[in-house]
Amino acid sequence: MKSRPYDLFTMLLMTVLAEFLKKFQKAKQPVFPAEIGNYYFVKRVKKVGPRKSYQLALYQDGSGKKAFAKMKRANIKGYHYYSLLNEIEMYKILNAVTKKTGDSIPDRFKNIAIPWLITAYEDKNRLVALIEHVEGKTVENLTSQEKLDLYLTAADYFKYLGSELKKRERARISQRSTLNYILFYPLLWVKAALTYPFAVPYLLKGAFIFFRLIPIMIKNNQSSLIHRDLHFKNFIKTRDKYYLIDFQQMVFSEPLHEYITTLRYFWSRHKESNFAQLLLQELVKRNSKRKNFSELFQAYAINSVTHGLTGSGFSQNIILGWIDFFKFCLKPEFKKFENNNRFEHQQKKSVSIGIPAFNEAGNIENLIKSILRQKDLNYSLETIYILNDGSTDETIGKVKKMAEKFPVIRLIDDGKRLGKINRLEEFFGLNTSGIALALDGDIVLGKSEVIAEVVNCFADEKTVLVSANNQPVKSRTLVGKIINYGIYIWYLARIGYNNGDNLHNVRGCCIALTKDFASKVDFPPEVHSYGRYLYLLSQAGNLKFAFAKNAIILYRKPNNLADYIAQTTRTGSDRKKMEMIFGSWIKDKYKMPMKYKVLAVVKAFSQNPFLFLSALVLKYTVKKVHRKKQNSKKAIVWDTVTSTKKPIPVTF
Repeated sequence: MKSRPYDLFTMLLMTVLAEFLKKFQKAKQPVFPAEIGNYYFVKRVKKVGPRKSYQLALYQDGSGKKAFAKMKRANIKGYHYYSLLNEIEMYKILNAVTKKTGDSIPDRFKNIAIPWLITAYEDKNRLVALIEHVEGKTVENLTSQEKLDLYLTAADYFKYLGSELKKRERARISQRSTLNYILFYPLLWVKAALTYPFAVPYLLKGAFIFFRLIPIMIKNNQSSLIHRDLHFKNFIKTRDKYYLIDFQQMVFSEPLHEYITTLRYFWSRHKESNFAQLLLQELVKRNSKRKNFSELFQAYAINSVTHGLTGSGFSQNIILGWIDFFKFCLKPEFKKFENNNRFEHQQKKSVSIGIPAFNEAGNIENLIKSILRQKDLNYSLETIYILNDGSTDETIGKVKKMAEKFPVIRLIDDGKRLGKINRLEEFFGLNTSGIALALDGDIVLGKSEVIAEVVNCFADEKTVLVSANNQPVKSRTLVGKIINYGIYIWYLARIGYNNGDNLHNVRGCCIALTKDFASKVDFPPEVHSYGRYLYLLSQAGNLKFAFAKNAIILYRKPNNLADYIAQTTRTGSDRKKMEMIFGSWIKDKYKMPMKYKVLAVVKAFSQNPFLFLSALVLKYTVKKVHRKKQNSKKAIVWDTVTSTKKPIPVTF
């Protein structure tokens, strides 16, 4: 088998010929060789690729050493044959350069590795690459920030290896020059238009911009070694290394192309994970001084999406995601993604999180995911305490499973049902961090900077207590919408009073305390509104409370009348109890100036008269059936409202 570059013109010509020949030649299932050198065939494994283009198998030698085989039929040599041929060549070159650099490699790359090519086999019917078998896991469960750090390290690693190649080694690697992108763009455009006719309006706009930017592309071209398919299934994590695999598309090309291709693939999931946003932000930061960066990004991004739309083997969601990315590329607004980190000059504070949990199996995993996906811009997360309060569902099992993956999680389980307030006191006793953040188990953090926003409020040293901004998840039922609108009316009033820093904005589902303040908390047995108690405790000591308006917490309100009445009436008014504890001065803290009530009513009525009037009727109805619970134990251990326990999706 001859070594040859991944030549673009040859590959395309042969691919067209192969597609023609396939119409006259029946496709045969290729059979793996029984032996390749000292290795023997063991079994097939699942196929990979957008169209499952490669056959995979496991081999083993006499000593039990395993090898991984990737095969493509070779009787008709098309795109995937030449791609595998390129991968074999790249393994040879990368193995040689990593062996040459040895211990002289920069420290930041010493945890990155490339499997060894054992051998390659080719006959008239098949091409097989036999590669070192690496036992490990993919890295798809990492947080977005961890993924970004790993991705950037890998991209920089390839750039470094490319700079270490000798001239004869570089000559064996194909180039994707600016001229290649320009010349083949019209062909890609036609194929994309034929494959997805609904995308033609975007393709037309893109073509106009692309051709206009050709002079800028020619004047500002760069070249480095890029992977071109650097997603997280192509990372394998072992005990101490991250192995990079799948080099079918590796070439020397414009480095922007690497990042843009990855952005395109992840853009379809940008509403579920902020990795794409973080990557774009880093891309803008790295290229802030590059001449004509915005225009270059547009040109290569339009080319990349157009190329992606030539394929028909992708899901509808992915294609719609690419169209969404296309829209952004037509008019990129980079200012939204610039790194305007107002937290970056703050000294990081240590944070521990406590989550009292009773039968939270439906949502606990989503809550933990929303915590792990946070941007730790101004804090370091030390421990997530899950304080099980006698759960009888799968809460414990799910927490244990996540704790195996994420050591930061610590399960506290004594098998008893003590109630939320007792569990909060337990958490405050366990906490050793500078900030103790208490969360309900049936919420999720609404965006990636919730904890950072909460911690930011502690920049004022007098602040000892911070509450987040809890917002109900949109309801699909009429009753649920009415309930949510009633909450919205009250939100409009309380958000305006004293810029939100008032007793009515102390939301117990997400509340943070300084370590010193938390250590002094001793809830009286008659208290059930622990958030208001903490607020009044801070005011009694002339300490500050802050409302973190931008720290959005999502929670579910009941979606039916029975659950709403049960939830609303399980805790009666606590004003008299608080007055007995703190004194008559607290009366002013409960007052809401009429001005803010009127403004809220006018705004809410003008926005939706029907929901406004329905919310008033509902409130009157609930008030009529309201009953206070006299038993203090019932104030501590509440009945569970089932409709609020459904999982809440993580939207970032």
